[in-house]
Amino acid sequence: MAELNRTALERATKVKIELEADEDEIALADKIIAESKRDGYRSLSVEESESDEYIESDDQDEDEDMDDVSEFEDETERNSRPKRKSRGGSVVSKPSSRQGSVPVLKEEELAPLKMSSIKLMAIPDVDRAEDQLLNFADEEKSLFYDGHEGYFEQQKLKNKKPGTASMAMAPELTYEEYDKYNEILALSCKTEVANLNNYYRLQFSQWAFELQQGFGLAFYGVGSKRLLVLEFLQKYLLPRSKNVKCLVVNGYNPDFRVKTLLTAVQETVFGIKNAIAPHIHETLSNIKDNFNQQGQHVQLVLLINNIDGDSLRTDRMQQVISELAGIPQIQFVCTIDNISTPLFWNSSMLSSFNFVWHNLTTYLSYKVENGFKDPLGLGKSNKYVGSKGVKYVLSSLTSNAKNLYRMLILQQLEKIDLSLNHDDLAKRAATKGSTKYSLLFTEFYQHCLSEFITSNEISFRTVLGEFVEHKMCTLTKNSSGAEILYIPFTVDEMEKLLEDQFV
Repeated sequence: MAELNRTALERATKVKIELEADEDEIALADKIIAESKRDGYRSLSVEESESDEYIESDDQDEDEDMDDVSEFEDETERNSRPKRKSRGGSVVSKPSSRQGSVPVLKEEELAPLKMSSIKLMAIPDVDRAEDQLLNFADEEKSLFYDGHEGYFEQQKLKNKKPGTASMAMAPELTYEEYDKYNEILALSCKTEVANLNNYYRLQFSQWAFELQQGFGLAFYGVGSKRLLVLEFLQKYLLPRSKNVKCLVVNGYNPDFRVKTLLTAVQETVFGIKNAIAPHIHETLSNIKDNFNQQGQHVQLVLLINNIDGDSLRTDRMQQVISELAGIPQIQFVCTIDNISTPLFWNSSMLSSFNFVWHNLTTYLSYKVENGFKDPLGLGKSNKYVGSKGVKYVLSSLTSNAKNLYRMLILQQLEKIDLSLNHDDLAKRAATKGSTKYSLLFTEFYQHCLSEFITSNEISFRTVLGEFVEHKMCTLTKNSSGAEILYIPFTVDEMEKLLEDQFV
């Protein structure tokens, strides 16, 4: 094996083609092919048939004679062999490798590649007249706006596609059905909910201990927590505390104000009435001084249900509550129902609250918390005032104003129906009025004139101003500066409004 390796190495280093520079204009590749043919090499030949068979070399016998030469010659004997000269004058050593069956390529088959055999991708024909992107004839379309006003104008005119899970697509409920479903909800999983509340009652002692150590309690989770926290205060904490008063604030009451909170604290603890200073910070300072004068023991338990209620979502209110919670003589407890509530508080407020967080998921109904709102109006348009609100607005206007709003609804629905294609008809009920389906002010005004709803533009704009003020209509301008108007309600809401108020 070692001898074979040595011989193979010699062949690799000795067999080479030496080309001398001459004045002939023969290409280097032609020289190599010519020298290779003289030494017994054959070019490849590919037949036109689909098979990849090789053609045996015609000089197989000659190659076999060459194989008779001993493959194990000494290097001196190999070097002493006479070398043959090529036609170009180059010296070529005789190859010692065995020439077997090699594929041969016929020279006449080395034809250049025909371009007809290459298939190019067909370029589609584009009709500039019908293509919307290449049609520049429509000068009314504006793709860009100049200046910084263009950015805000584009954002204002940006249309948002309504979701397929819109609440407008849900069936309409009556208040009787709403109450019935709430009763059914209270009966479902009644045993499991009761066991869960019993588990929370076992933690009353832990909650009381945390309050005694100066922490505040923040309860969060799904379901109303009002009854369970009240039970904790009435049946566990207050009976074990002497001369401690309790103040409960319902944050879900939209009429609750800062002045009401500070007045209630002074009346409950100190018996002082109508002692509110002109400035809130001065009132807070007086409350802190009164607490310090009576010692460092706990004097008040302050419970705020729904600290994230609508009436408490101002920086001013949250700042006042945090300063009250930071008074050592006050034990602070609150409930949270909004996942974004901690965003109200900065580091200073959180330091004053000094919260210990507890998950108090009860799965109980929010029936009491929603008592100050219309529960059947939840999930609808934020600007929609409800059928009752529209009724009150229209009742204070003239009959012509009512007919004008009815005509506006009809024109809006007609515009939406003409703009929707066949694929969008399934989403028609959730389609909301926007600039995309808006009406031109001048066209709608002329239509109202023809219907004898209005007599002049001044009175027409006055009535529209009432609608805009009560968020029943939107009056703006489009990209070309023309005045447009539309009703920012969904199709389902507008049709229900027509049925309830104008039929």
